Amino acid sequence: MPRILISYRREDSAAYAGRLADRLRNHFGRDNVFIDIDTIRPGEDFGKAIDRSLNSCTALVALIGSRWLDAKDAAGLRRLDDSGDFVRREIATALERYVRVIPTLVGDAVMPEAKDLPPDLKALTRRHAIEISDSRFHQDVDRLIEALPDTASDHTNQLASDGISTDKVIGKSTPLRLWTLGAIVVVLVGIAGYWRLTTGSTPNSDMSTSRKTSDPRVGSSPGSASAQPANPVSNPILNSNSGEPVKEMEPNDDILHSNVLTLGATVRAEIRPVTDKDFFHIHTPPGDRSEVRVVLSNRSKLMPEIEIWDSKFNSVTSKYNVYGDVYLTFDAEPSADYFVECRFITVNRGFADSKDSGAYELTVLSSAK
Repeated sequence: MPRILISYRREDSAAYAGRLADRLRNHFGRDNVFIDIDTIRPGEDFGKAIDRSLNSCTALVALIGSRWLDAKDAAGLRRLDDSGDFVRREIATALERYVRVIPTLVGDAVMPEAKDLPPDLKALTRRHAIEISDSRFHQDVDRLIEALPDTASDHTNQLASDGISTDKVIGKSTPLRLWTLGAIVVVLVGIAGYWRLTTGSTPNSDMSTSRKTSDPRVGSSPGSASAQPANPVSNPILNSNSGEPVKEMEPNDDILHSNVLTLGATVRAEIRPVTDKDFFHIHTPPGDRSEVRVVLSNRSKLMPEIEIWDSKFNSVTSKYNVYGDVYLTFDAEPSADYFVECRFITVNRGFADSKDSGAYELTVLSSAK
């Protein structure tokens, strides 16, 4: 069953989006179709909500109306030229993550040419478009519905059209299957974590054991199902920031094996392809609330994502970047424990080069407000 995100501009296709969402929900189920008018709660961060939908969707329907290409903002500038434009961001992120994107022409619109699009949207012109006309609305939507369920097999065709060898694909699981497998792994790792805690074993007592592959996206806690945060005293402590960055200590793939990173210090680490992840435990200074800034730099070709977890294993914020450094800032409570997780973004788990060391440097800074 596909999970579908509808991307549209209110200026020219809001009516089509609502009508299309109703048809798709009647066919695929309400929980499998996302559209901002009724899936984003009042007061919720619009960008985070879009990212959350893209993380779980298998197809994006990009509604293109007559004003989609030339829509302008209040300053008279074309919206598509703004990298922060939500429509551009939705489609570019979906293309980047190899989510199936279906250009859907409405209101007598025509398919834009590559020369008229920003670089991160040019691949859209290589996607076969579907037209939904006013006079044949239901028949045209029926064609779209027939095309949507086959997202798994069409994924391979899409990769080929982008010049990406399918030999590099590790497995052919759909995102929903990956989530299911991840959930199973998290349960198994949680049982192991609970056994260690109840038997009195310390996190360092199995430092020589093999690395785990739990996925903190699934379930309520990263790396471990333990209800208690890791004990910073018993974990590897990284103190120095004089000269060269300190070296990450392994294993470092869940909360129980997190490295304690002193604020201001830089650590050199590696995310070994493709299931590895790194955790760093930080403790904020006392006094007032502080702004914590996490910087991932000097990276190899890996496509990393940073996520921040509090001591109760609630996700605070996350950010990824395909190219360049990653900068993430969040408001932190005083004298509080947070865990910084570094991992591959979803698409990289399928296309990571096993010869890439996954090297990067991480610095965590804090300043009182």
